[in-house]
Amino acid sequence: MADKIATRQSYGEALVELGASHPELVVMDADLSGSTKTGMFAKAYPDRFFNMGIAEQGMQQLPVLLFRAKQFAPARSQCLLQAELMK
Repeated sequence: MADKIATRQSYGEALVELGASHPELVVMDADLSGSTKTGMFAKAYPDRFFNMGIAEQGMQQLPVLLFRAKQFAPARSQCLLQAELMK
């Protein structure tokens, strides 16, 4: 039987793997990178990691700003919907 690992550990590792094959991937965190293991992504790709602190409203606004600035294209995401609604 394989060793069990925490879901959050798998999540952090998966983000790092996805970051390697998807340079458009960005990660936002609400000051929980230790708990959610998104800090693994932050270490691997510091220019694509945004710690928004506890300002959840910023986590909703940043994807729209990045999308409009053509920094990334969030296919099939809530961000795309928000950007279209703001037109």
